Amino acid sequence: MYSCRDGSKVDAHFLADGLTLDISRVPDGKPERLSAPATGLTFIGHKVNVTISDGDTMVITRADAKSLPCRRIRTISLSKSETQTAAYMRGADHD
Repeated sequence: MYSCRDGSKVDAHFLADGLTLDISRVPDGKPERLSAPATGLTFIGHKVNVTISDGDTMVITRADAKSLPCRRIRTISLSKSETQTAAYMRGADHD
């Protein structure tokens, strides 16, 4: 869960491939699916891009609005594979 500068909250879910991200405004936003061409690059969706840095900061950029910075406020328990994917995305598990 992320809290954004405009007071909104955004839920973000990474899929197991680490290159797909679902975001939605809480409590009743429609989910949006974005994808990145490679680990560490911007997630791209229909008229929306998301950049994540350090796992704690997300910037949502929409075609019709200013960039919206958001900070992580809550995490959930992850399965082992999700934890490994998150570590890989942070660069902590590159073998």
